[in-house]
This record gives sequence, structure tokens and C-alpha cells, in this order.
Amino acid sequence: MLKQNPLKLDELPQEQIARSNILDAAGDEFLEKGFKKATITGIASRVGMSRTTVYLHFVDKQALYGELLDHVSRHLVSDLRQVPSMQLSAHNKLRHYVEVMASTYVSNPLFFAAIARDPIYSFSSIAQKVLVEYEDLLLEPLVNIITVSYTHLTLPTIYSV
Repeated sequence: MLKQNPLKLDELPQEQIARSNILDAAGDEFLEKGFKKATITGIASRVGMSRTTVYLHFVDKQALYGELLDHVSRHLVSDLRQVPSMQLSAHNKLRHYVEVMASTYVSNPLFFAAIARDPIYSFSSIAQKVLVEYEDLLLEPLVNIITVSYTHLTLPTIYSV
């Protein structure tokens, strides 16, 4: 599930490797069954662990889902923050910003389901909490591109278009 910025497992302690494997399995379980029908037992089975081991890493299914969204959001913010400083025209910076967002949605369908508030594949209260936390961070690079590159625009000129 976590396609963006894969972890190098040979560089991580065993506990982080187990946690990463659980998150991958949870992503697959959520995608296949939707949030409501996915189970900790199914996730544990996918990763070859006991339910108890999964619960040692995550308190419940909601915590797993929140961590998945948080992970994708952190990497997306990191990628988007690089866009304003790229040596591109303003038009191409905006294009690249949109491409990074679209690529993230395509490679992380659970993240897209959260943004789209899909009732089957997302858990809205957890998704809303995570997305609100990252909302300003996701928009910051876009605002930067527009304010730096389009200095001639003011609110009255924007609204009169």
C-alpha cells in the first residue's frame, strides 16, 4: 500500500520492520475489503503474525488507518515543499504540484479515498483528523508558488477574472 518513498528495511531495527510490514498488510486489507470489513485478524494473517503481535504495535484498526494516512501525508508534504524552489517557470511549478498530488492519489488509493470521503474505503473521523492536520502544509507550497510567481495578482484582480 505505501508506494511512495519506500523504506529500506535492511537499515531499520526489527521493531520498525515489523511495524512497516503491518502497515503494508493493513493497506492491502483495507483496499481489498474496505475499512469496515477489514479486520486485525486478516491483517495479522497477511503479515504472518498473531493478532497479539499486531496489537503490540497498534492499539486498534483505527490507529493503523490513521498511521497509513499520516505516513502518506508526511511524504506528500515533503515532496510538495520542494516544488517552489525548483528551477521551473511558474506555470510548470503549478503543473508539477498537480502531478505530485495526482501521482500520490494514484499510488495510494486509500489516501484518495480519505480525501474523497469514500464511505467504504475510508474511516471519516480518523481521515478528517489526519487531513486537517496536514491541510495547511499541503497548501503552503501552492500558495508560495502563486504569491512569489504571480506578484501582480491581488485579490481584486483575481476576483474580477
